[in-house]
Amino acid sequence: MKKALLLHGWEGTSESHWFPWLKSELEIRWYEVYVPNLPDTDTPILENQVDFLNGFKLWKGDIIIAHSLWCQVWLKY
Repeated sequence: MKKALLLHGWEGTSESHWFPWLKSELEIRWYEVYVPNLPDTDTPILENQVDFLNGFKLWKGDIIIAHSLWCQVWLKY
C-alpha cells in the first residue's frame, strides 16, 4: 500500500483547512495516510521540525503534500 504524508502549515493542525478532506480522498484511493500534528507550529524552529520528520519512512511512489512553512521544512529534510 502506498503512503501519503500530509504536513499542515504554520499555526495549523491535522484538522485545519482541507486536510481532513484530502485524507479521506486519498484513503478512498488506497493510500495509508499520515497527518501528524506537527510540533511547535506557533514558534517553529527549522531544525526541530526537520528532526520530527526523521521518524517517517517513505518509499518510491509515496507522496508528500506540504503546506506553508512545511514546504521549506520538507525541502530541508
